[in-house]
Amino acid sequence: GGSAKGGRNHEIQAILPLKGKILNVEKARLDKVLGFEEIRIIIQALNCGIGDDDFDESRLRYGRIIIMTDADVDGSHIRTLLLTFFFRHMKKLIEQGRIYIAQPPLFQVARGKKAEYVVNEKDLYRMLGDLGLEGLTLIVYDDDHREVDRIEGEQLGAVFHVLQQMGEVISVLERRGIAFSEFLNLRADDPEQRSRLPRIRLQISGESDRYFWSVEEENNFRQNNKLQSVDPELDAVIGETSRDGRLVWRRELHEVSDLERLFARLSEFGLSMDDYNLVQEESPGGELLPTRYELISTNIKGETHVESVANLSRLAPSIYDLGREGIEIKRFKGLGEMDAEQLWETTMDPDTRILRRVTMEGAGEAERLFSILMGEEVEPRRKYIEEHALEVKNLDV
Repeated sequence: GGSAKGGRNHEIQAILPLKGKILNVEKARLDKVLGFEEIRIIIQALNCGIGDDDFDESRLRYGRIIIMTDADVDGSHIRTLLLTFFFRHMKKLIEQGRIYIAQPPLFQVARGKKAEYVVNEKDLYRMLGDLGLEGLTLIVYDDDHREVDRIEGEQLGAVFHVLQQMGEVISVLERRGIAFSEFLNLRADDPEQRSRLPRIRLQISGESDRYFWSVEEENNFRQNNKLQSVDPELDAVIGETSRDGRLVWRRELHEVSDLERLFARLSEFGLSMDDYNLVQEESPGGELLPTRYELISTNIKGETHVESVANLSRLAPSIYDLGREGIEIKRFKGLGEMDAEQLWETTMDPDTRILRRVTMEGAGEAERLFSILMGEEVEPRRKYIEEHALEVKNLDV
């Protein structure tokens, strides 16, 4: 709380420092909740009482209650514990829209003497992409290294955006244990159907994964391998045991429709997914042969730089690398890394800060998730984690 106290506007802002993590009220009886010192401090500070019977809005001392925690896993945990407390014991504050989450920046980006703050990783990469694309041209060559196209400006930006989206979808597949380079080789052989990928994955213990384009094709395989047929309307992760004792897992790959849409979008720019994993070849003398793609950029001094790009998968990373040139990126994990002035201008100044209001929309789902993730029952929590682990994008361990 030191930097926050030093940086606040004392006429309109009060700071309540908390010592670490509060009690998980989802698992605790009311007497234990009220016996926890940090929770008693919160109740006393707000002065509006708790529970449906004792809550009195007219006694509330503040118009907004803003949760401000570090941008790491501990900060997320503290925020969740506080939200659990408000959700269970001061729900009317959420219903009235009085609970907010501060959004401190995760990065400071410095370029020369100028520095700016970036809220999250997505915005950072958007900035790096914009910087890398400035004045950039993509040259496309044929197999004989003759220039066939030049892509630049808005068109190159559109290509970059498609490759960004593709990278996000590919990362989901790879978290499922599917190597994209191998998956890409499963495309249909028919040139007119070249963008089609299998939509169903079957994992059988002791065997290689099987992929199918349709439920009908899958059921033919199942019939020949003593496996139970599936309903064409089925849409879930299903675990089963075959008649001969093998464990079978089935998953529909919803990412495929996104990939096929992005493949088609790339083809509109004359780019083929056949080039996605090209390998730069060597001459008999060991020299690297020319690549199919080159990026031509001009730096601040007006100097021209040519960079060979082996394949489409390296195009977006190369543009990000160009955007990083000449800048310094600092990542904030804790609010304590900022001094009082920085914390004020990035997180606490009402004219420039970003706040996320906590609302009761989707309250039924919130109720279910709070019970599963914060409750005493271990088995539902384990099941939820097993089913959703691969969806996690940012894991801090």
